[in-house]
Amino acid sequence: MAIAITGKTGAWIALVAIVLLPGSHAAYAADQPITGKKLVITSGKLVVLSKDPSISIVGSNPVGPVGSDSGIEFADIHGPVESALPASNWSTNGAGTLFKFKNKLAPVVSLVKIAKLGPGLLKAVATQSPFGPVPNGDEEIDVVLSLDGGTNVYCMSFFGTGDGSTFLAKNAPAPGTCP
Repeated sequence: MAIAITGKTGAWIALVAIVLLPGSHAAYAADQPITGKKLVITSGKLVVLSKDPSISIVGSNPVGPVGSDSGIEFADIHGPVESALPASNWSTNGAGTLFKFKNKLAPVVSLVKIAKLGPGLLKAVATQSPFGPVPNGDEEIDVVLSLDGGTNVYCMSFFGTGDGSTFLAKNAPAPGTCP
């Protein structure tokens, strides 16, 4: 015996059924573990670079007012340091194939002064070390860029060595998954 429920109650029941159906889920961000070309940290600068050909920006538009805010996180053994990348600071080229973030007031608003992201390219430059003192000794540093409210998430894990004034890591393999 089937029962027909109509009106607002029926619409709500249908919505709840769709959300709770096994195998149904909301769209999740596309996690993209990528290789890292270089990570350099000094007391006055941070540069992270990837030229991984698998980098895709499909589905993202971090440019305000349409796009959502983005963010970048740097994590070492002491924990993560997050930096906002507001949508109002993003622009794109005419073809929509390259996104650029500019923050002339860095480290105000964000530690990141410049970021570029396009197919096969991720680059970010910050005005200081996100960790305070530059790492000293062997260290693993994870970098996670969440673009356009998490539409695409790019992650890298660098293993390198610092001497307290400069930390350098090169040619990092892509991690198995993004954190």
